[in-house]
Amino acid sequence: MTVTICFSMGEYLKADSLSAYVQVSQPDSATWSYTLYNSEVTTSPNFIDEFDLAVDAPISYVAAPSGWDFVTDFATYVDWFSGDDSLPYPDDIPPGGSLGGFGLNAPGATGSLLAITVSSWDQTLDQPGLVFDGNISSPTTAPTTGPSTSPEGGTFLMALLFIIPMAIRCTLRRVTNSQV
Repeated sequence: MTVTICFSMGEYLKADSLSAYVQVSQPDSATWSYTLYNSEVTTSPNFIDEFDLAVDAPISYVAAPSGWDFVTDFATYVDWFSGDDSLPYPDDIPPGGSLGGFGLNAPGATGSLLAITVSSWDQTLDQPGLVFDGNISSPTTAPTTGPSTSPEGGTFLMALLFIIPMAIRCTLRRVTNSQV
């Protein structure tokens, strides 16, 4: 089964949001595979450098594409990030580009819409760029009771999941850049 969640510069995004979409496929009942697409115009300085995914199930395996790494607690989140530490950051996903190979295995889990954050790095200014927040099918073992009417808890969790890795990433890039 393949599900494509598209995000465009329409009613779904604010003008200052990253234009991107994520495609998820489930080749078997325990595996989720994600492909990121950077839909920014080709002259944009915003290259995708991070993909954060909320999960709600035990994860037994995580895959990352070449040049990328991840951090996870194997139960509530997976944060993939580009391993580049200096310009031109060749493993970041350029405007108009895409990258697959983001995957995880969660035996016994079902799919449910959970939060994602796709972040970019402004390669002109060498600082964090635009960000997209949305939802996509992700492993869960929680009962599916429909969408919540009060997203504050999930919003707070995703804010933490985004802020901590981004702060680490910015610090690593600043330290590396200042040593050059």
